[in-house]
Amino acid sequence: MTTLIFYTIVLAACLFSCSLDQCDQTISYTRMSAIYANLEELRINDIVRPSKVVEAPGKIYVNDELLIIGDKGIGIHIIDNSDPTDPKPTHFLEIPVSTQLYVEGDYIFNNA
Repeated sequence: MTTLIFYTIVLAACLFSCSLDQCDQTISYTRMSAIYANLEELRINDIVRPSKVVEAPGKIYVNDELLIIGDKGIGIHIIDNSDPTDPKPTHFLEIPVSTQLYVEGDYIFNNA
């Protein structure tokens, strides 16, 4: 008999203990949308431009003679860093959908 009363109390406690919970939860997120560019237009247009001011710096690659700075959504800046006390901007690669860059050997890869 006492076992039945014990299990009844435990069952009642389990059933009614959660009834006062209020589960209010707010979830915020950022939605990313892909931006597609016409690859043929990018190939036809000359993307090499004179150097310009970095507007939205992203990844930076440094080696002995070059400094390469990604400009988010704009392109890639090439800077002559052979004299680190006086770096000289040389070129700007205009890639309007540029997001990230990766350098391997003599190649610059761009996630556009």
